[in-house]
Amino acid sequence: MNYYAAFGIAFLFLGGLYLDERFHTEFFWAFTGIILGIIYLIYETWKSLHKN
Repeated sequence: MNYYAAFGIAFLFLGGLYLDERFHTEFFWAFTGIILGIIYLIYETWKSLHKN
């Protein structure tokens, strides 16, 4: 399995942290980034399992 999923989760989480700092929200965008990262992880896993 490739490292795209880990990069995607980290990128989305850090993007969420940036948006939290910019818009002065608590952790809404960071949690949104984590949820989107998990969805991306599931997609990458599904894609790699159905490649065979």
